[in-house]
Amino acid sequence: MIRIAIILLLALTLPANAQLQRWEPKQLTLSDHLYRLCIFCTIPVGDPPLPAMPRESGDVWYRHEVLAGTHTLRLSTTDLVVDSHAWRGERLIAFANRVAGQTCNGRYRMIRAARHTTTVGQFSFRCA
Repeated sequence: MIRIAIILLLALTLPANAQLQRWEPKQLTLSDHLYRLCIFCTIPVGDPPLPAMPRESGDVWYRHEVLAGTHTLRLSTTDLVVDSHAWRGERLIAFANRVAGQTCNGRYRMIRAARHTTTVGQFSFRCA
């Protein structure tokens, strides 16, 4: 009984143009019809997740991935004009140790370190 009185009161207090807009049917577009016809739009397909985009820190680009407790860093660095293979390797190792130390609060164990080219390396570590 109270609901009906409230609904009638609201209907009387709304301006006439608001009442008309509220009850007019929405004009559907072609994309609305196609979306309703698509039965596969709401079914998850099961694609694997996309890898993380590389981030930049100084002259090192890196990706940090975690799988089953093992952290993997994929690093790449630039080829500076005054640079050597040894310096690039030292920069990659120093960067990997710094990220591992910050991630694990100083307690980590480097599992594997591999340099694929002179500017690319992959490092794996676990927190202790």
